[in-house]
Parts: sequence; structure tokens; C-alpha cells
Amino acid sequence: MMQHLPNEIILFILIRLNDGIDLISFTSTCQQLYSLRTDELFWRDLIQRKHKIKYCDPTQTWWNLSISGDAKSMCHHISRYNMQNLETKRKLLWHQFGNHDICLLPTCQLFTCCNEYSHSIVLKLSRLHFMEIWCHACRRSIGFGSNTKSEKYMSRQIINFMTEHPTLAFIQSKKLIEQSLFSIQNDHYQFIIEKSWFMSWIHFLTGESTTIPTSLDNTILFKQGKLKKNLIIAQFCHFICK
Repeated sequence: MMQHLPNEIILFILIRLNDGIDLISFTSTCQQLYSLRTDELFWRDLIQRKHKIKYCDPTQTWWNLSISGDAKSMCHHISRYNMQNLETKRKLLWHQFGNHDICLLPTCQLFTCCNEYSHSIVLKLSRLHFMEIWCHACRRSIGFGSNTKSEKYMSRQIINFMTEHPTLAFIQSKKLIEQSLFSIQNDHYQFIIEKSWFMSWIHFLTGESTTIPTSLDNTILFKQGKLKKNLIIAQFCHFICK
């Protein structure tokens, strides 16, 4: 019976199934459904309808993205941005190097936090990296530290495009920040802290959360009494100075 259903009906059925094993099991029931695994337009449509995701790493198929389960945790707000819309933003960015972030919404000209205007995506000058993309709606950095391949790709594409032609003044400004950080690190005690505890304090202090964080527990950063060698700053932990 399934092999006689049009793709539109099959699509609505799959939207109601869980990603991963359910999709694999469903498409294994007959030859026609199995052949859908190679239909990229079908799986792209499914992801867009179910998760509002409109981007995918070119080295990853839409079918693989569908069964990976990554789409449900990916930021869909970044889907509305493309390189053509960002061209004007890039020109403005290199002439506004004194500001620390820029709203990426094509119609917005603000160089500030746009959360109060419900503008989700901003490009921020970062102390840990040259730049990072921050989503106010998702309340997290996009791409860096993410386990989703496609989200990393989209973030990398935007940052590479926006930073392709920096002005000398902007580069000098960034150097001053790095020199200042280097000086602070040399003159003060440094501490390593677990990321989730650090972020819980940030959310509490900024009013995003009313839950007071508990005491610091860094045990997740250690293995057999020694600091793990594969720790990545801003993904697993943060450095703070006294």
C-alpha cells in the first residue's frame, strides 16, 4: 500500500516520526520508499518543513542530516541570511570598528545588541576568537563548539565572508584587544572553570535566569585526577583572571 502513496503524503507521515531510526525503518519497508533516500529535494523539503532548517554542509547529504537527528538542535534563525544580503553589512562593519557587534538582519542598521527588537542573529567581536555569531533566540554561540556539522559550516561561511577584507584600522583595534588580554593574563592569577557553571552565572547576572547557581564543580574537566588534554576553551571550559 505504501508504494502507491504520493510523496506529499509520505512527507506528512515522516514529519510526525522521530528522526534517526524511525526514518531508517520506514524507508526500509519497500523498494519505493528505500529509493527516496537518494532524493535530496525530498529530504531537504522534510527538514525545512519540520525544523525550518534551510542549510546543509555540502559534504553532508540531506538524507544523512535527516537521520542524524542534528536538525532539531540546529539554529534555524541563521537560515534567513545569505552572502548577497551580507555584502552591505560587511562594508558597514569595516567602517564601524569601534563597535563590538552588528545585527545581521538585512533591514537593520544597528551596531548594538538587537535582542530588544527581536532580531536574533548578531556578529560579535569575540575575546576568544576573531569573531563569533550569536543567536539571541537560541541564547548561544552558533557554530563554535557545536556538534552539528552543518551549523559549523554555515557559521564558518558567514564569518569568512564578513572578515574577508578587514581594514588596517580594524586589525589594529583587534591587536590592542589581544595585547590587553595578554597583559591581564601575565599580571593576574588565572583559573579554569567548567563552562555550564560559568554560563549559569552569566544568565543569572543578566536576568535571563532567576536560578542562583550552585557551587563550582570542575570534576568533569579531570580524568584520573589530571586535567583532560582534549579540553577546548569556550566549548568545555573558560579561563578567568583574578
